Amino acid sequence: MFGDDDENEFIVGSDVLATLGIDVDRQREQLVASESTGAEDLFECSDEIQIGVECDADMNAAVDELVDKAVENGFPRERRDSLLKIALMFDIWRLQLGEDPPAKVPPLVIHQKDGAKPQRCKARQYPPHQREFLRDFNTTLERMGWIYENPQSRWASPALPVKKPNSEEYRQTSDYRAENAEREAAAGAIPIIRVITEHVRGMVHFGLFDFLKGFWLLPLARGCQEFLSYMTDSKVYIPTRVPQG
Repeated sequence: MFGDDDENEFIVGSDVLATLGIDVDRQREQLVASESTGAEDLFECSDEIQIGVECDADMNAAVDELVDKAVENGFPRERRDSLLKIALMFDIWRLQLGEDPPAKVPPLVIHQKDGAKPQRCKARQYPPHQREFLRDFNTTLERMGWIYENPQSRWASPALPVKKPNSEEYRQTSDYRAENAEREAAAGAIPIIRVITEHVRGMVHFGLFDFLKGFWLLPLARGCQEFLSYMTDSKVYIPTRVPQG
Protein backbone atom coordinates (compact mmCIF):
# COMPACT_ATOMS: atom_id res chain seq x y z
CA MET A 1 0.00 0.00 0.00
CA PHE A 2 1.42 3.40 -0.99
CA GLY A 3 1.06 6.62 1.01
CA ASP A 4 -0.20 9.96 -0.26
CA ASP A 5 3.08 11.81 0.12
CA ASP A 6 5.93 11.90 -2.36
CA GLU A 7 8.32 9.81 -0.31
CA ASN A 8 9.59 6.55 -1.80
CA GLU A 9 8.01 4.42 0.90
CA PHE A 10 5.31 1.76 0.97
CA ILE A 11 3.69 -0.43 3.60
CA VAL A 12 4.00 -4.21 3.33
CA GLY A 13 1.39 -6.50 4.92
CA SER A 14 2.27 -9.18 7.44
CA ASP A 15 1.33 -11.93 4.96
CA VAL A 16 3.94 -10.66 2.48
CA LEU A 17 6.55 -10.40 5.22
CA ALA A 18 5.77 -13.97 6.29
CA THR A 19 6.26 -15.12 2.69
CA LEU A 20 9.70 -13.48 2.76
CA GLY A 21 10.53 -15.30 5.99
CA ILE A 22 10.30 -12.22 8.20
CA ASP A 23 8.64 -12.80 11.58
CA VAL A 24 7.73 -9.28 12.74
CA ASP A 25 6.42 -10.39 16.13
CA ARG A 26 9.61 -12.29 16.84
CA GLN A 27 11.77 -9.32 15.82
CA ARG A 28 9.78 -7.07 18.14
CA GLU A 29 10.43 -9.46 21.02
CA GLN A 30 14.15 -9.49 20.22
CA LEU A 31 14.22 -5.69 19.95
CA VAL A 32 12.63 -5.30 23.38
CA ALA A 33 15.11 -7.78 24.82
CA SER A 34 18.05 -5.94 23.23
CA GLU A 35 16.92 -2.59 24.62
CA SER A 36 16.78 -4.02 28.12
CA THR A 37 20.20 -5.67 27.88
CA GLY A 38 22.03 -3.05 25.82
CA ALA A 39 22.58 -5.47 22.95
CA GLU A 40 23.45 -4.25 19.46
CA ASP A 41 20.84 -3.66 16.76
CA LEU A 42 19.26 -7.00 15.90
CA PHE A 43 18.25 -5.86 12.44
CA GLU A 44 21.77 -5.44 11.09
CA CYS A 45 23.45 -8.18 9.04
CA SER A 46 24.44 -11.31 10.90
CA ASP A 47 26.24 -14.46 9.83
CA GLU A 48 23.79 -16.45 11.95
CA ILE A 49 20.92 -15.75 9.54
CA GLN A 50 20.72 -18.83 7.33
CA ILE A 51 17.14 -19.38 6.19
CA GLY A 52 14.44 -17.10 4.86
CA VAL A 53 16.13 -13.76 5.61
CA GLU A 54 19.00 -12.30 3.64
CA CYS A 55 21.11 -9.20 4.03
CA ASP A 56 20.41 -6.65 1.27
CA ALA A 57 24.05 -5.55 1.29
CA ASP A 58 25.27 -9.09 0.56
CA MET A 59 22.64 -9.57 -2.15
CA ASN A 60 23.41 -6.27 -3.85
CA ALA A 61 27.13 -7.02 -3.74
CA ALA A 62 26.55 -10.39 -5.41
CA VAL A 63 24.41 -8.85 -8.16
CA ASP A 64 26.97 -6.08 -8.63
CA GLU A 65 29.63 -8.76 -9.14
CA LEU A 66 27.47 -10.48 -11.76
CA VAL A 67 27.12 -7.20 -13.65
CA ASP A 68 30.90 -6.72 -13.55
CA LYS A 69 31.35 -10.19 -15.04
CA ALA A 70 28.91 -9.29 -17.81
CA VAL A 71 31.01 -6.22 -18.63
CA GLU A 72 34.17 -8.33 -18.62
CA ASN A 73 32.52 -10.64 -21.15
CA GLY A 74 31.63 -7.89 -23.61
CA PHE A 75 28.59 -6.05 -22.25
CA PRO A 76 28.89 -2.30 -23.07
CA ARG A 77 30.59 -0.59 -20.16
CA GLU A 78 28.61 2.62 -20.69
CA ARG A 79 25.39 0.67 -20.03
CA ARG A 80 26.60 -0.98 -16.84
CA ASP A 81 24.53 1.23 -14.51
CA SER A 82 21.39 0.58 -16.55
CA LEU A 83 21.95 -3.16 -16.37
CA LEU A 84 22.48 -3.01 -12.61
CA LYS A 85 19.26 -1.00 -12.21
CA ILE A 86 17.31 -3.60 -14.17
CA ALA A 87 18.91 -6.48 -12.24
CA LEU A 88 17.87 -4.98 -8.91
CA MET A 89 14.39 -3.97 -10.05
CA PHE A 90 12.72 -7.22 -8.96
CA ASP A 91 13.15 -9.49 -5.96
CA ILE A 92 14.43 -12.55 -7.82
CA TRP A 93 17.93 -13.14 -6.43
CA ARG A 94 18.85 -15.55 -3.65
CA LEU A 95 22.15 -16.56 -2.06
CA GLN A 96 20.65 -19.51 -0.16
CA LEU A 97 17.43 -21.43 0.28
CA GLY A 98 14.64 -19.33 1.72
CA GLU A 99 10.97 -19.58 2.59
CA ASP A 100 9.80 -18.47 -0.84
CA PRO A 101 6.55 -19.76 -2.38
CA PRO A 102 6.80 -22.33 -5.19
CA ALA A 103 6.90 -21.33 -8.84
CA LYS A 104 3.58 -20.20 -10.32
CA VAL A 105 3.08 -23.31 -12.45
CA PRO A 106 0.58 -26.20 -12.21
CA PRO A 107 1.67 -28.82 -9.63
CA LEU A 108 3.32 -31.93 -11.03
CA VAL A 109 0.82 -34.81 -11.26
CA ILE A 110 2.16 -38.38 -11.38
CA HIS A 111 -0.01 -41.07 -12.99
CA GLN A 112 0.69 -44.59 -11.74
CA LYS A 113 -0.05 -47.70 -13.81
CA ASP A 114 -3.14 -49.73 -13.02
CA GLY A 115 -2.26 -52.16 -10.25
CA ALA A 116 0.96 -50.30 -9.35
CA LYS A 117 2.64 -51.72 -6.25
CA PRO A 118 4.30 -49.43 -3.69
CA GLN A 119 8.11 -49.64 -3.73
CA ARG A 120 10.06 -49.13 -0.51
CA CYS A 121 13.84 -49.44 -0.41
CA LYS A 122 15.99 -50.68 2.43
CA ALA A 123 18.03 -48.32 4.57
CA ARG A 124 21.48 -47.59 3.14
CA GLN A 125 24.77 -46.84 4.82
CA TYR A 126 26.50 -43.57 3.99
CA PRO A 127 29.99 -42.24 4.84
CA PRO A 128 30.05 -39.85 7.82
CA HIS A 129 30.42 -36.69 5.70
CA GLN A 130 27.44 -37.69 3.53
CA ARG A 131 25.33 -38.46 6.60
CA GLU A 132 26.12 -35.00 7.92
CA PHE A 133 25.15 -33.41 4.61
CA LEU A 134 21.86 -35.34 4.43
CA ARG A 135 21.00 -34.42 8.01
CA ASP A 136 21.72 -30.71 7.56
CA PHE A 137 20.08 -30.41 4.15
CA ASN A 138 16.88 -32.18 5.16
CA THR A 139 16.69 -30.30 8.45
CA THR A 140 16.62 -27.11 6.39
CA LEU A 141 13.93 -28.44 4.04
CA GLU A 142 11.80 -29.68 6.93
CA ARG A 143 12.06 -26.34 8.72
CA MET A 144 10.72 -24.58 5.64
CA GLY A 145 7.89 -27.07 5.16
CA TRP A 146 9.17 -28.47 1.88
CA ILE A 147 9.32 -32.00 3.31
CA TYR A 148 7.86 -33.79 6.32
CA GLU A 149 8.80 -37.01 8.05
CA ASN A 150 6.55 -40.04 7.59
CA PRO A 151 8.07 -43.40 8.64
CA GLN A 152 4.80 -45.12 7.62
CA SER A 153 5.08 -44.14 3.95
CA ARG A 154 4.41 -47.06 1.62
CA TRP A 155 6.82 -45.59 -0.92
CA ALA A 156 10.48 -44.78 -0.32
CA SER A 157 13.41 -44.41 -2.70
CA PRO A 158 17.03 -44.13 -1.54
CA ALA A 159 18.54 -40.66 -1.17
CA LEU A 160 21.75 -40.29 -3.18
CA PRO A 161 24.22 -37.50 -2.33
CA VAL A 162 26.10 -36.54 -5.51
CA LYS A 163 29.18 -34.33 -5.52
CA LYS A 164 28.81 -31.19 -7.62
CA PRO A 165 31.22 -30.76 -10.57
CA ASN A 166 34.48 -29.03 -9.65
CA SER A 167 33.37 -28.70 -6.05
CA GLU A 168 33.52 -30.46 -2.70
CA GLU A 169 29.84 -29.71 -2.08
CA TYR A 170 27.03 -32.22 -2.50
CA ARG A 171 23.54 -32.09 -3.96
CA GLN A 172 20.83 -34.50 -2.87
CA THR A 173 19.22 -36.69 -5.51
CA SER A 174 17.06 -39.81 -5.17
CA ASP A 175 17.08 -43.09 -7.07
CA TYR A 176 13.51 -43.26 -8.36
CA ARG A 177 14.02 -46.12 -10.82
CA ALA A 178 11.78 -48.53 -8.88
CA GLU A 179 9.05 -45.89 -8.61
CA ASN A 180 9.41 -44.95 -12.28
CA ALA A 181 8.75 -48.58 -13.26
CA GLU A 182 5.27 -48.27 -11.70
CA ARG A 183 4.51 -44.98 -13.45
CA GLU A 184 2.75 -44.36 -16.75
CA ALA A 185 5.09 -43.07 -19.43
CA ALA A 186 4.81 -39.35 -20.12
CA ALA A 187 5.40 -37.98 -23.60
CA GLY A 188 7.75 -35.05 -23.90
CA ALA A 189 9.49 -33.13 -26.68
CA ILE A 190 13.25 -32.64 -26.63
CA PRO A 191 14.27 -29.17 -27.88
CA ILE A 192 16.30 -29.15 -31.10
CA ILE A 193 19.23 -26.78 -30.70
CA ARG A 194 19.38 -25.94 -34.42
CA VAL A 195 15.75 -24.78 -34.36
CA ILE A 196 16.14 -22.84 -31.11
CA THR A 197 19.17 -20.94 -32.39
CA GLU A 198 17.05 -19.57 -35.25
CA HIS A 199 15.22 -17.44 -32.68
CA VAL A 200 18.43 -15.74 -31.55
CA ARG A 201 20.01 -15.19 -34.95
CA GLY A 202 21.72 -11.80 -35.04
CA MET A 203 21.67 -11.35 -31.28
CA VAL A 204 24.83 -10.08 -29.63
CA HIS A 205 24.36 -10.36 -25.86
CA PHE A 206 23.14 -13.42 -24.00
CA GLY A 207 22.38 -14.11 -20.35
CA LEU A 208 22.70 -17.33 -18.39
CA PHE A 209 20.52 -17.79 -15.30
CA ASP A 210 20.86 -20.63 -12.83
CA PHE A 211 18.27 -21.73 -10.27
CA LEU A 212 19.57 -22.03 -6.73
CA LYS A 213 17.63 -25.28 -6.31
CA GLY A 214 15.63 -25.65 -9.49
CA PHE A 215 13.76 -28.83 -8.66
CA TRP A 216 12.68 -27.68 -5.21
CA LEU A 217 11.01 -24.60 -6.71
CA LEU A 218 8.28 -26.62 -8.48
CA PRO A 219 5.03 -27.61 -6.70
CA LEU A 220 4.03 -31.27 -6.37
CA ALA A 221 0.37 -32.35 -6.35
CA ARG A 222 -0.69 -33.39 -2.86
CA GLY A 223 -2.04 -36.76 -3.97
CA CYS A 224 1.31 -37.62 -5.59
CA GLN A 225 3.69 -36.56 -2.85
CA GLU A 226 3.98 -39.98 -1.22
CA PHE A 227 5.16 -41.50 -4.53
CA LEU A 228 8.35 -39.43 -4.32
CA SER A 229 9.15 -40.24 -0.68
CA TYR A 230 12.83 -40.86 -0.05
CA MET A 231 14.86 -42.51 2.68
CA THR A 232 18.09 -41.29 4.27
CA ASP A 233 20.14 -43.34 6.72
CA SER A 234 17.70 -42.56 9.53
CA LYS A 235 14.39 -41.13 8.25
CA VAL A 236 11.77 -41.28 5.51
CA TYR A 237 10.63 -37.93 4.12
CA ILE A 238 7.70 -36.98 1.90
CA PRO A 239 8.35 -33.91 -0.28
CA THR A 240 5.77 -31.20 -0.92
CA ARG A 241 7.78 -29.97 -3.91
CA VAL A 242 9.43 -31.74 -6.82
CA PRO A 243 12.77 -33.19 -5.63
CA GLN A 244 15.73 -34.01 -7.83
CA GLY A 245 15.77 -37.58 -9.09
